[in-house]
Amino acid sequence: MKSLFFTAAWLALAPAVMAADPFLAANGNDLRNDRGRGDVVLLRGVNLGGWLLHEPWMSPMDGSGLHDHYSALETLDRRFGREVRDSLVDTFEDHYITEWDLDFIAAEGFNVIRLPFWYRTLQEEDGTWRKDAFERIDWLVREAGKRRIYTVLDLHGVPGGQSDGEATGRVRKKEKTGVTPDFWDNEANVRRTDEIWTRVAARYKGNPWVAAYDLINEPMGAPSRDRIWQVYDRLYHAVRKVDPDHIVTVEVCWSGRVDGRDIGWCWEILPRPETKGWTNMWYQLHNYEWDWNNLEKQMYLLSFL
Repeated sequence: MKSLFFTAAWLALAPAVMAADPFLAANGNDLRNDRGRGDVVLLRGVNLGGWLLHEPWMSPMDGSGLHDHYSALETLDRRFGREVRDSLVDTFEDHYITEWDLDFIAAEGFNVIRLPFWYRTLQEEDGTWRKDAFERIDWLVREAGKRRIYTVLDLHGVPGGQSDGEATGRVRKKEKTGVTPDFWDNEANVRRTDEIWTRVAARYKGNPWVAAYDLINEPMGAPSRDRIWQVYDRLYHAVRKVDPDHIVTVEVCWSGRVDGRDIGWCWEILPRPETKGWTNMWYQLHNYEWDWNNLEKQMYLLSFL
């Protein structure tokens, strides 16, 4: 009976515990709920790659020579027109990730989802905004939140491409596709990215189940560290103009020459936040084990992450 009593007592207290404000903020080296004033929250979760942005290494394309998500959209548009293209894409996205998947993620004990999206999730290639731009993102944030799962909104591909790889949504290797990255030195594309983050941040301002805004996935194609700092600073302030409260997260995923030294994928890639006036920040270090055929190494990396 004593065990039953304590179980009942815990259940009676549980609603009060669960009612704590889930809104996350950085506090020193911790992420805490209650806007940074509450308990430390350890985020453990999954990445929904292959849903709103196809990367062939994880979601193989067909065998006809499609390089990337961009190629798939252009092919569908050319063959069937925009209306049918969108209908086909909708059918895929309606079924690739469903409430069943979110239930499974919650049942496995995860509490965060990183959602990669790209500029074509929100805009057409010419920069016009899609009428259904936020439909999928809204659905995920809402349904994940019902299951007490946070969402990290990850801009995986910016207009013009932050690198030449398919992870941006469009391969930009001249020898392969005839195009090259056109983001870092193109003011129009940086301005489009500024607008994207302004709209995203305004839409999710105050939403406690959005954990953070991930400004640019793996900015490997930047011409210099200084340029990364400039663009991050611009996008940070674009967010802060409309949303002063959510965490902003940036990545160290770049290598190059700085002050006569070769550095790469290390904390030194990013400035100390106080020197830029950045607050409520989360810095990311992406750690890869490239020996894909070595299960032991891959399992070690998973345990490390």
